Amino acid sequence: MANLLPVPPPGPQRRLAFGAVSKSTIFPLLGDHSGLVAKAHLIPIAATIIAGLVSFLGSNVHFVDFFTPQSLSAIISQWSAAIQPTIKDPKAAEAFAQAVHEALEQGHLQALARQLNDALQVCWIIGAYVALMVNYFVYMLCGRDKPWWLLAGTFALMAVAIGSGPLGPLLGAYNHNMIAGFGPVLGMFAGPGLGEEVGKALPVFALAVFGMVWSNALGRRIGVTEPLDGILIGVASATAFAMVETMYQYQPALIVGILKRFGPDAAGVAEFVAVKQMLLRTLPEVGGHLAYSGIFGYFIGLAALKRSSVTQILLVGLLSAAALHGAWDAVPFSLVTHSLLAVVSYAFLASCILKGRKISPTRAQNFASTDLASLQKMQTVYQPPKDETEPQHKVAKATTPAAVKLMMRLGPVSLKLVPGLAIEPMNLGSAGRGRGKNPIAEIAANPNDRNVLGLRNVSDQTYRATLTGGRTVDLPTGKAVQLAPGLIIDFGGITGSVEVDPAI
Repeated sequence: MANLLPVPPPGPQRRLAFGAVSKSTIFPLLGDHSGLVAKAHLIPIAATIIAGLVSFLGSNVHFVDFFTPQSLSAIISQWSAAIQPTIKDPKAAEAFAQAVHEALEQGHLQALARQLNDALQVCWIIGAYVALMVNYFVYMLCGRDKPWWLLAGTFALMAVAIGSGPLGPLLGAYNHNMIAGFGPVLGMFAGPGLGEEVGKALPVFALAVFGMVWSNALGRRIGVTEPLDGILIGVASATAFAMVETMYQYQPALIVGILKRFGPDAAGVAEFVAVKQMLLRTLPEVGGHLAYSGIFGYFIGLAALKRSSVTQILLVGLLSAAALHGAWDAVPFSLVTHSLLAVVSYAFLASCILKGRKISPTRAQNFASTDLASLQKMQTVYQPPKDETEPQHKVAKATTPAAVKLMMRLGPVSLKLVPGLAIEPMNLGSAGRGRGKNPIAEIAANPNDRNVLGLRNVSDQTYRATLTGGRTVDLPTGKAVQLAPGLIIDFGGITGSVEVDPAI
């Protein structure tokens, strides 16, 4: 240990109002809040709060105006025209006519329209909330840093194409013809299975072509160049498809059907059934539309990555997604059967995500990968020489560094690298000025092998690591790199080099 230089004492510190306790400890929000969004999951919490508040204020804030007094007047008139001929008792017929007249009054129609629109609005809010949570979950599971506006733009374009564009009617006509031609079982595979999966995958195909044509930084940023890209874009596209299909088609049609059959007095029942159907269609979507499109998106991204086998890859992906989709639609509803199908579909999607992370060319920057374990193969591990004739700093492929002790040189300072060690700004000398008092890196042991150590970036800056083979990788916040002799880390203004501890 004689060769190790002592750590310089910390510089002068200001006297704080709370004695030895820093202000950021007393008021944590004033300190390092770089992990609030990712580590504290601020986005889903904020979405939960906003969804609750908007639902509470829904009676005062209106953005759904599907039902109007005119449309309800037509619906009630159709209901009365169907019911009135069946009433034989004159007094009952007269009372019924009077009830219909009152129901058709402008004030009553306006109140009924507002009541039904409020119910649809609540369905929209809850459905959008569930959709956002599922997309956030998939995004965090993928760990691929895609811009939020790209995913939101994919959602918006698909929603327009399905809701008011030509894609919705085209898919509807295609599904009708396939089911009519092939029957209720095979037709579900050939119709909704194949047709809808191809339709939902159009944004994925478009961005895959973009990534191939523009192979620059922009193409890599927003294009589909690997399986994880395809999964994220596919899930965003499927979310729009499922939302529009449910909220624009199924929900209003369900309410109209109940009113035409039971009249305006059944409005309360229609609201309840609409909310129930919305939950039935949105909650399982992580194992439904979103899973099918994510699976196909994986294969489209894989085809973009492995261009020598494009046809085979795309064919397997399309058939896999269509088979799961067709099975869901073709099998008579059963809680057990459809729960099993949904779980299998999600398991398929999760397997695609995990495999996509493993084969990703940007794995080193993937924030969802296991930090130390995921980077073990990026460096060789030091093995002590067997005898004195061997070089004293040989790097070998052995994986048992039990006898190796490491140190890091930071300018004139040497730090013995042990689990739990925190590298602080003061250890960087003048390069640490202005970085606060929180640690900028920490040493942790691999949970699968305590002899393997890694350095984790806990600052708000991105470091650059030069591996033992000469390859350089970025080390963003929260990521870790395995420690080995020869590793060099640029902390910004000063570099740290990893060496074998000569005191051993």
